[in-house]
Amino acid sequence: MEPGAHLVLAPTLQSFSRGPAGRYIVLRTSLHFFASHGALSGGVMWGEPTEADVRRMLAVTLGIASVDGPRVALVDARGIGRVDPFSFRALTRYADEHARSITRRITKLAVVHAQDVVGAVAAGFFRVVRLPVRSETFTDVRSALAWLGRAQDAPLLAEVEELVAKARALPAEVRQLAALLENDPRATLAGAASSLAISKRTLQRLLGDHGTSFRSELDAARVRLAQRLLLESGERIARVAIEVGCSSPQQLSGLFRRVVGESPREWRARVRTSP
Repeated sequence: MEPGAHLVLAPTLQSFSRGPAGRYIVLRTSLHFFASHGALSGGVMWGEPTEADVRRMLAVTLGIASVDGPRVALVDARGIGRVDPFSFRALTRYADEHARSITRRITKLAVVHAQDVVGAVAAGFFRVVRLPVRSETFTDVRSALAWLGRAQDAPLLAEVEELVAKARALPAEVRQLAALLENDPRATLAGAASSLAISKRTLQRLLGDHGTSFRSELDAARVRLAQRLLLESGERIARVAIEVGCSSPQQLSGLFRRVVGESPREWRARVRTSP
């Protein structure tokens, strides 16, 4: 089967959300799809997703506002290379905040995880989170589809795996950019491109091809660095803002709310009091 025979790439996240049937979208560490028949949606995660990545994945996979359902959903987490506890706590918050809309759209959720330590930890998070729909974990896609009552969608999931393989083939420059921005959160597009020995246009194209942008990567890097400083030091938020390249605490707060969904102060208090 030729990739794309059943799924067509949506040009933007907004267009995917407005009309997802028969389309897919690639984000920074995930790919999301919606079957043309409307009975199945899903997402595949890989790499080292941040809290912002997990929230975005949940919003896309479970909360497509233009389609009420009912449908079943599948999340394939076998490609996750590292589990960040802060990231998966986003599951609990999202489930609490959007329980009514989730139950209106989703009847069952299957989670596929790897058979290793990382997979076991990921599966554990999904098991303990109180999702408002029936959910179960599996180690292979076919069993997950059978439980969802969508065994006939196996060819579609095989196509999704081909699309994911292409999306994960990140150029070295894109992989290196995240580390570069964490080390220098004040970097500009021109400066980052120069450090990577490529042109600005090439860097923008590479990022666009993989569902992200320089601004999105810079914002994510600043938030990751700020989270580390908020937890590992007693620095005031104003000082943390300066450290991560923000001009004021207000700018950091706005960035945090946009990426994480809460203020730096709220995030620090929640994480420090979490068990």
